[in-house]
Parts: sequence; structure tokens; C-alpha cells
Amino acid sequence: MTDSDWLSGKVQQIVAMKRPTDEQKLLVVLSRKSPRSAAEERTFAALVRLEKAADRMLEARTKAARLLRQRDDNERKARNYRLVQHGLLIEQVGLADWDRETLLGALHEIAHGTPEARERWRAAGAAQIPTAKGA
Repeated sequence: MTDSDWLSGKVQQIVAMKRPTDEQKLLVVLSRKSPRSAAEERTFAALVRLEKAADRMLEARTKAARLLRQRDDNERKARNYRLVQHGLLIEQVGLADWDRETLLGALHEIAHGTPEARERWRAAGAAQIPTAKGA
């Protein structure tokens, strides 16, 4: 896009605004004025730089918001995946019909088990995984 195309599009955008800033109003006035004095030309050039900087800032904010949204989506997807995997394990070992209180109490005891007990449970679980995938 050439500078004149950008400027004409920007002027149209500013004219369509309900509440343009004073700087934007002056940009529109100076863009329509011909010829401009040297002082007006300097002011006009500064206003164009200002609007281009504002456009870059808006683009940067949009990109940042998109990145934050993607990060949140990825975190949500990872959490959902973990929850589904844990739910499948509960179902696989036949605990899906246990009431919440009993299941929570059992999981609480497991969470506070000794390192030796955890190692024993890990080995027993690892032995079950190949048969679970084949089922």
C-alpha cells in the first residue's frame, strides 16, 4: 500500500469516526489543503507519523491479545486432556460407580502415601498400561 493510499484510507476512517481527536481533525484539514506552508507541511508529516504509530500500536496490541488467547486456549486444552485421561483411568479400574466422597477419600489417602507405596503403585500401573491400550 502506498502512502497516498494509506492516507486516503486513514482520512476516510477519521471522517467516519464519531469522536476523532483534535490531532486527527487537523490531519483531515491539512490533508485536504493544497498548497501547504512549510510549517503546515511539518505539522502534517508529524501527524501522519503519529497516526502510523497509533496503527502499529493497535496492531501490536491485537497480536499480544491473540497470543494471550492462544496461551489460554492451550492451557485449557491441556487441562481438559488431563481431566479426560484421569477420568478414563477411574473408569478403567472400575471406580466410576463409587460415590464422590468415597473416591475423594481414597484419592486423598493415595496422595499422602509414602514414597515406597507410590513406587509400588507406579509399577502396578505400568504393568496395566499395555493391556489397557490393547483393550
